[in-house]
Amino acid sequence: FYAQFPNYATINQVGSGANSHYNGFIASIRSNAWHRLTSKFSYTAGHSLDDSSAVRGLTPTDSRNLRFDYGDSTFDVRQTFTSYITYDLPSPKSGPKLLVRGWQVNSLMAFYTGFPVTVTAGKNISGTFENKDRVDVTGDPYSGLDHSLTNGYVQWLNKSAFTLPAPGTFGNEKRSMFRGPGFSDVDFSVFKNTPITERVKTQLRVEIFNIFNRRNLPVPNSNLSSG
Repeated sequence: FYAQFPNYATINQVGSGANSHYNGFIASIRSNAWHRLTSKFSYTAGHSLDDSSAVRGLTPTDSRNLRFDYGDSTFDVRQTFTSYITYDLPSPKSGPKLLVRGWQVNSLMAFYTGFPVTVTAGKNISGTFENKDRVDVTGDPYSGLDHSLTNGYVQWLNKSAFTLPAPGTFGNEKRSMFRGPGFSDVDFSVFKNTPITERVKTQLRVEIFNIFNRRNLPVPNSNLSSG
């Protein structure tokens, strides 16, 4: 449109069209009061691909080549494992009943692989003014990194592995080409259930969230022009 309307930065024509595909495998194991143990373990292996991970208002990188944006969905998580475990401790035959009975230990666990990351140029290299330009990948973005915390930050990708593309181009990087950090969490709790009457009971809870104190990082900043 620029040749006809040079005074406008961009003119977007929006259509309700996109392509997506998903393949997945789900498995679960469940026990119900088996030897005082109630639990469920669930595992999902999946892969979601599309060219538009948005409800509305998403503009493509190159309007003349929609397939250029086909890649892992922005919400694509390859592997997921979740579980809960509840174990009712056996009641000793001796000792004060209200004190030694009704103890229960529990655990919740969640493990996820990371979300996709697309490195953007942060500048209008292509001339489309859509701010969707990607970069050229010229090296290994994970080389020389140990993902340790330094001065409150973690460098997840090596910035020297990317360069700005030539003016008027869109870069050689594929959409969602890299992966951010995964997520891991184990919660633990101890319950003490004490019956007061036939219908009334009290419960004392001690709960510990993220018991191993694992650092879970968000999706990294992927703007090459950002500090």
